[in-house]
Amino acid sequence: MRSHGEKIFEAAVSAALIIALLLFYPAVLSLIEKLPFGLTFIFSAVYILLAAGVLYQLIMRIREIRGGEEDDLDNY
Repeated sequence: MRSHGEKIFEAAVSAALIIALLLFYPAVLSLIEKLPFGLTFIFSAVYILLAAGVLYQLIMRIREIRGGEEDDLDNY
């Protein structure tokens, strides 16, 4: 059975990879495609909001792990 620290570490690494991809994509898109500033800004804002959502879910997952509710499937 994995410890709380390992579960938190796994969740953090997964979230960090997803956030990195979400922030990397608009940067590369703006360098490759010559899009207008407004369109680039909108794409960037959407991906930043998605990254914030992933970060929020990571915080909620850490609270679940620390609270002892490690497997949500037990609730159903």
